Amino acid sequence: MAQTSIWKVSKGGNEIYLGGSVHLLKESDYPLPEEFDAAFALSQKVVFETDIGKLEDPQMAQKVMAKAMIEDNKTLSDILSEDVYKALEAETAKMSLPIAALERFKPSMVIVTMSGIQMQKMGITADGVDKHYYNKSNAEGKEMAYLETVDEQLDVLMNMGKGNEDEFVKYSISDMNSMDDVLNDLIATWKDGSSKVMKEQLKEMEDSYPDIYESLLVNRNNNWMPQIEDYFNDDQTEFVVVGSLHLHGKDGLLQMLKDKGYKVKQFKP
Repeated sequence: MAQTSIWKVSKGGNEIYLGGSVHLLKESDYPLPEEFDAAFALSQKVVFETDIGKLEDPQMAQKVMAKAMIEDNKTLSDILSEDVYKALEAETAKMSLPIAALERFKPSMVIVTMSGIQMQKMGITADGVDKHYYNKSNAEGKEMAYLETVDEQLDVLMNMGKGNEDEFVKYSISDMNSMDDVLNDLIATWKDGSSKVMKEQLKEMEDSYPDIYESLLVNRNNNWMPQIEDYFNDDQTEFVVVGSLHLHGKDGLLQMLKDKGYKVKQFKP
């Protein structure tokens, strides 16, 4: 029976809590389901995808900009076909975002910027689950750890669609036009811990854009698994918080843990 997006994973007397995050929420999504605070309270260490504090450090902005620029002094109009460039220009115009100001940025950075504007319009401006518990961990002096470096995460995000820029932009524009429904469904699914909608979104991503599915989800899950398994070898209980889509589907962390013999159960305090 669905409860919420927290799972208790155990093996040989050791356990961790695995929580699904939505990276940005509406104010009305707070307070979070009680299982989140319960898992946090039962854990001595909280593990995030990356160091959110470093990611938000003003000094990091320069590095982000450097990674976001198209190499070799090329521009968007150089790397996109005329049709796709015009479609992107039409979408940015709707957002009062002149494409001329974006010419030097990789398509991934342009899409991230546009997605941020769209989410603000939807009122999705509150801290997500990971930022909420990062701040709470800092305030309470709780130990923290990270599954990947900030550079690793930025490299994944800034290289989305590399080599297939036209297809990436077309897919992203289509995705953005249905963002209201998709995000509302995602948040509802996250709240009750069910997986149907997330599995549908994962299948669509794998079918429509297998490269992004591999780089954004599969490869990172594979990289994270050895670290997650290591947490069963220490004397602490960890609360591991990752984006909810990383948990579900045939390549998700929950399935990977089950396949390795771990007991995976939705958590109810």
